[in-house]
Amino acid sequence: MLNYNLDELFVLMFLSVRYQLESAMPKIPSSKTNRISDAVVKTLKPIGGKQTEYAHPFERGFGVMVSSTGNHMQYFVRGMLNGKQVFRSLGPITEFKSIEDAQLISRKWRKQMKAGLDPKEEQQRLLSEQRKQEEETKARGITLKQALVRFLRDKRRAGKVRRSTLRNYSDDIQRYMGGKRFLSRGTCVVEWMDTPLCNISRLMVDEMRLAVRDGARRRGYGGEFASDKAVVSLSVIINHLKKVDDEFDIPNPTKNIEPLIDRPSERARGRYIREHEMAAWFDAVASDESSEVQRELILLILFTGIRREEACGLSWDEVDLANGTINLPAHRVKNGRAFSLPLSRYIWDRLIAWRSVHPNTHYVFPSPRSRSGHVAEPRAILDRISKYSEMKDSSQPVVNVSVHDLRRTFAKWGSREIAGISASPLWAVSLLCNHKIGGVTQESYAQLDALDFRKETEKTSQKILKAAGINLGDINVVPLRGVNIQ
Repeated sequence: MLNYNLDELFVLMFLSVRYQLESAMPKIPSSKTNRISDAVVKTLKPIGGKQTEYAHPFERGFGVMVSSTGNHMQYFVRGMLNGKQVFRSLGPITEFKSIEDAQLISRKWRKQMKAGLDPKEEQQRLLSEQRKQEEETKARGITLKQALVRFLRDKRRAGKVRRSTLRNYSDDIQRYMGGKRFLSRGTCVVEWMDTPLCNISRLMVDEMRLAVRDGARRRGYGGEFASDKAVVSLSVIINHLKKVDDEFDIPNPTKNIEPLIDRPSERARGRYIREHEMAAWFDAVASDESSEVQRELILLILFTGIRREEACGLSWDEVDLANGTINLPAHRVKNGRAFSLPLSRYIWDRLIAWRSVHPNTHYVFPSPRSRSGHVAEPRAILDRISKYSEMKDSSQPVVNVSVHDLRRTFAKWGSREIAGISASPLWAVSLLCNHKIGGVTQESYAQLDALDFRKETEKTSQKILKAAGINLGDINVVPLRGVNIQ
């Protein structure tokens, strides 16, 4: 005969009773592979109009409780805690991504019960410690990471700032001030994400921006623009926090820091490729063999005037090669309005040839190294082109332009009479550049569309090609359908 003490008998009795209870409980239906889908859990109904517990068929002590009305469902776990049977709710099923996630927590709670710990009390203790830590952090000062999160949240709720602009601010902070955690995002300069803003001094900001500049120079760039951009991003976030939080009252460490580039926006607005510079620039483009993708990209921007983000993310679904148009949906355009652009003869035929070389790509300008799958920034080829005259000992220097300067070149040449070809009306150029045109008559009644101005696009293209010394008659191209610019 087996000898048991009272405690062992009690445990055996409890296990027997629990086994009988769980055996009597309805089971959650499972598939042939012994898996339980979330869709099946959501179909469980109360039995007899009473609150019903459904036991998991393969895991003892875990299940789903359905309310008497069937409107509320929650996962639960049963177990022994200090010699007593206890029931603990894991929470509504809507708080879990899947039943497997709830199972993982139930196993953790059962282990805590076996160790004599109440999982609910342990959860409350952890929450209390977290609140205490947050209060201490707030007392020390909000960190850069917390400030960035609040800035992005507030701006997204307001809906007045484009998501691409917010992404640029976020990327600048994480790229230069995120440290080694954000190695994949670019150059790591300082570890400031967990640093309270009150501890960031003006001297630290100055050292940071110089480090950004020096890092860019080591990679072959000037670095001044990136340096100033990092300071501006930090300043914007701190100023936002000072505006929305009265308790955040510290001086902005970026205040009165002189930019490394003196008013770049004023100088850049007058920069474009002029007539006497076009031949040398085209010669440098044709001689660059480092990246065919970037070369085709900058030529597309020059001959269409579309924005950098629109050109880089262009997919073949948005290019109509049969009719020679680019059709951008509203979410891809800066002003939020769908836009269709007619292509000139030269760039249309280049796209046809480019498609034959890349027949299986989704993006027109793919990049396997990019997280997005397409080229993000063709700045590298423009820097190489600007140094072409130095490498070739050419007497004719090549103008150094930015990506947006190519868009400006398209607009400038379209609105001026150059190389014997008449100028297009300013409002036609505005439409081709996808700018808003003023006046209710033009905007609402005339219903002007960029597709109506294919001749204007062709005129601008021929001006550029003539200045570059390129004769379309010498090129084997498909004639432009239905276009006569005479």
